[in-house]
Amino acid sequence: MRKSIAYYSVVFASTMLLGCAFGTVKQETGRPIDENTVNQIVIGKTTSSDILSWFGAPTNTAQLGTDQLFTYKYCKNKGGSCVVPFLSSVETKECCNELTIVFYMESGIVKNYDYKKQIPEKKKRSTGQKGLL
Repeated sequence: MRKSIAYYSVVFASTMLLGCAFGTVKQETGRPIDENTVNQIVIGKTTSSDILSWFGAPTNTAQLGTDQLFTYKYCKNKGGSCVVPFLSSVETKECCNELTIVFYMESGIVKNYDYKKQIPEKKKRSTGQKGLL
């Protein structure tokens, strides 16, 4: 009887260890927001037509009294998981860049805007070569 308990305990432990499936999750939502283009927005001059041609359709729109609101959002999700029978662990991290623009409803001209950046820019890799001079 003791042998069978020990045997089944080893089989169960082996199954638990071999049953662990590791995974990595990488997901992007929205489109990247070009910071150079954001810097071209001029309050009181840039129009909603300009914004639509530069960034495309917004992620969200809303009407706030006499103002129109456009929101552009780009997010990256990274995470990992380990799934074991009866136990599992999932951990994710979301970083987003968000551009919010307020327009005067009647004229379609930018009243105000805000750009929040959480996603770091990719570092340019150095080739390790020095200039010729």
